[in-house]
Amino acid sequence: MNAVLRSLSLFASQNAGRLANATVLLLLSLLVGLNLLGPSLDRQAYLWQYQRVEDQGFLELATGLDPLYFLALKLASLAGLPFDWITFAIALASLGLVKAAVERLEINHFAFFALWASHVLWLHNYTQIRIALAIALVLFAIFRLGRARWPVFVIAFAIHAAVAIPIAIWVISRLPKRALAALGVVAAAVLVKVATDFEGVFTTLTKFVPDIGERALLYVDLRDFDVFSEQNLLAVMPLMQSAMVIYILVRSRVIDTVAMLGSIGPVFFYAFSFLPVLAFRSYEMFIPFFLVYLAMYVNRSPLLIGVATLYGLVGLRQIFFTASPVVPVMFGP
Repeated sequence: MNAVLRSLSLFASQNAGRLANATVLLLLSLLVGLNLLGPSLDRQAYLWQYQRVEDQGFLELATGLDPLYFLALKLASLAGLPFDWITFAIALASLGLVKAAVERLEINHFAFFALWASHVLWLHNYTQIRIALAIALVLFAIFRLGRARWPVFVIAFAIHAAVAIPIAIWVISRLPKRALAALGVVAAAVLVKVATDFEGVFTTLTKFVPDIGERALLYVDLRDFDVFSEQNLLAVMPLMQSAMVIYILVRSRVIDTVAMLGSIGPVFFYAFSFLPVLAFRSYEMFIPFFLVYLAMYVNRSPLLIGVATLYGLVGLRQIFFTASPVVPVMFGP
């Protein structure tokens, strides 16, 4: 009898936990998907994309950049789905995939989700919803799947082509050490070439991959017109992230897939400083991977716990309490 009661108690507690998790996931998806704190900076652009696909054909969308996302929008448009339903579905899928990606990892889950909620939730899930979904798919593929990774990688790339970068780094991280060393030299040479002749490199790329090359050249035009033309190399979050990455690398002496994905963000931030919008976009894309990396080691050092806490507070400040907040609600000036 006691055994039966214990089994029933365990079953009830497990289901209560699942119900609580599902409730939190649903509420967060409603919050960010419907922009309940006010329209995000990018919401009007996403609405415009949704309205634009009504006049575009399936072939045009299928042969353009990020075809899966726009084909899905086209189908939603034909079905007459409200725009809010689409953004809610994207938020629910993104957050659900992130949860599924990390729930079996040996990390400090509280630290991971607390830091996610302090910055990435608002930057990606609330504002940049398409890259949020694509990154969530990549996280899920890397940390949860085995041989089935590549179909998910392809889906993520077809939603947002920028995730080709973390996918490429994942591939590189699995190469033999000798190949990694040779590739590092090649990568350094390519970076020098891009930094010294950015327009020439991407003008050439436009001939082969028009959409990607043209998007990169748009960043140049923005800089030349004094839009996204400044970058603070002493920005607090990249500096704090760099310090934590160096501390973990020195203490752990482990350079594996998680370490490479988690530490590359600040490298891009400083390496692409000649083109600020590219530096910020590439840096921000790798923050989710850094949070996984940090959550693996944060329990091992009180110093790391302290710096990570400050990092989360700085992230919150950048979202809500700056002159140009990411989420422009009542907290902003």
